[in-house]
Amino acid sequence: MRNGAANVNGITLNNANNEIYDNEIYNNGGKGIALNPNYNTNYNGIIKVYRNKIYDNSNYGIIIGGADTNRHARIYNNLMWDNTNYAVNILDSSSANEIYSNSIYMSAGHGIIIQGSPSGNTMKDNAIWVNTGYTIRDNSGDIVENHNCLYTGGFSTVIWNTNSYSDIATYRTDSGQGTNSMWQDCLFINPSNGDFRLQSSSPAIDTGADLSAFFTTDKDGVPRPQGSAWDIGAYEYIP
Repeated sequence: MRNGAANVNGITLNNANNEIYDNEIYNNGGKGIALNPNYNTNYNGIIKVYRNKIYDNSNYGIIIGGADTNRHARIYNNLMWDNTNYAVNILDSSSANEIYSNSIYMSAGHGIIIQGSPSGNTMKDNAIWVNTGYTIRDNSGDIVENHNCLYTGGFSTVIWNTNSYSDIATYRTDSGQGTNSMWQDCLFINPSNGDFRLQSSSPAIDTGADLSAFFTTDKDGVPRPQGSAWDIGAYEYIP
């Protein structure tokens, strides 16, 4: 799904209780996917975004506007790479969103940002690799973050409540988050060409949280888990 016109999104969806899945969304002049679950209060429920490839979009991979406990987004099992600025941007009026089991690679820019002071956004089992930026920026200090594999070649891996952290122990102490997260290279096979499968030595294998309350397969429909526990990222490792 491609539209090269300036400021034109690949997909825009403003009503909750909808699904976006199995798309290839790339080279759009605006956002890859723009969501505003709270726009139409006549619709309650979740916007589910899953099994998509989202890359090379000019202004964020996914942006989430107004959301709350009645109307929010669940983003899972997606591949996102080299979108301008951020892979995912959660705006300051957007709470209760769920970001699960995505594989993100950014040769420039950053991973996920939460702006302003929303509450109750959750991120688990995401594999995020950025070259020089930060993997997660949580300006609100109210994120639920755990079982993520985070790597940056830059100075700060995470920004939490406006504080920058390059040391996971200090981040865990200050934030109370990331108890089971790791700050390591997840070892994707060839992410710059869209291959986000895990190498056999990846630390993301068998270290994820069980998210079977929400979904039970990976991006390719492979049952989770394949080993002793869920793998982090969009793919289960298959020997």
